[in-house]
Amino acid sequence: MLYEIINKDADFTKPLETIFNNRGIPFETMEMLLHPTQEVEHDFRLLPNIIECAERIIEAIKNEEKIFLQVDSDADGYTSAALA
Repeated sequence: MLYEIINKDADFTKPLETIFNNRGIPFETMEMLLHPTQEVEHDFRLLPNIIECAERIIEAIKNEEKIFLQVDSDADGYTSAALA
């Protein structure tokens, strides 16, 4: 697999800035994503069936049931699973 550095002037001592820059995401957006305020956070209750899902997980924990997590096998999928 061949790789191309999009911004050859990038400062590689700041890997997150480099990743965001290579994806065309401005620094201001990176700051908002890494340090969100309440104004930009979404209400989790807007997700369909989230309350029922949470209740089912709590029930499974109380009943000592096994819980299976399906993980997308890429970088953000593994990160999401690690945060869960």
